[in-house]
Amino acid sequence: MGWKPAVAAAVLVMLVSCEPAREAAAPVESPEPGEPSVALERVELDVLGDFAVAPALPDTTVDATGSPSMDVGNGSVVILALERPPTPARCLAEVRLRLFLEEWSELAAEELAVYPSHVFDALRKSDGDRFGYSGSLLDVRPRATLDSSATGWSDWDVTAIVKLWTGGGAFPSRGLFVPERGPIVLALRDVDLAPPFANARIASTESGHAPHAVALVKKECPDEGRA
Repeated sequence: MGWKPAVAAAVLVMLVSCEPAREAAAPVESPEPGEPSVALERVELDVLGDFAVAPALPDTTVDATGSPSMDVGNGSVVILALERPPTPARCLAEVRLRLFLEEWSELAAEELAVYPSHVFDALRKSDGDRFGYSGSLLDVRPRATLDSSATGWSDWDVTAIVKLWTGGGAFPSRGLFVPERGPIVLALRDVDLAPPFANARIASTESGHAPHAVALVKKECPDEGRA
């Protein structure tokens, strides 16, 4: 799991119209009073690849050194390619991205966030296929912020991003759609690319605390239709 690009190529911007550590279970929220209980199944979603981009520009080169850690903040962006859930968007109850935060400096909940990222043809995998991304954002909404400011495992509620991506709807600010293929691409970066910056270091897919995601899927949910 987790590929590392072999060759960092000049980015040809092709905007598309738009084992990990799993020792902690994702929380299961209790239903609101009066709501029927829904049986949920826990599904692991692989992070197919990750890399750091600094600065966050479409024509930048990519850090593909295979380092066990990646820096984020102060203009640096971490890109993660997340496996699509094997279920329609309407069957998703919750999706949590889990990142291991090794270090942080003056990090608060609103200083780092996960956003939907553009899909670009930027790199070539070791097997020769094209498979790359840029730090540019697909949209500023929806976004997920950090639940706590402690080091160690952190949970990012990416339910809204994944459901919108999987359901094929338009992202709200720019009205862009994403293709019905390939992974879900997420960008972890500063909320505002202006001082004061957050500075953090997270474990990569090359580490013993690799990023991963957990989806809670409704067991009884019709499969027909896109969303």
